[in-house]
Amino acid sequence: MATVKGFKVGNNTLLYQDRNLANEFNEGVSYNKGEYVINPDDGRLYVFTSDHAAGSWIGTDAVIITIGDAINNITTEVETA
Repeated sequence: MATVKGFKVGNNTLLYQDRNLANEFNEGVSYNKGEYVINPDDGRLYVFTSDHAAGSWIGTDAVIITIGDAINNITTEVETA
């Protein structure tokens, strides 16, 4: 059986295989406020609320975000650009 990565939205687990939605969090990468990542510990989609220097997952500088909210954020950014 193959292992498939995914993330949760509410009580539903949404699966992805190619990571086009967001990359898995990487301790060797710095992230900017507003960037999306998949937390490998819980498989959920997060958005950074402040800049995150390379290093371990802190948990206080990112929040869980739903797909709907992520789409609304992208739509808003496009409309105001």
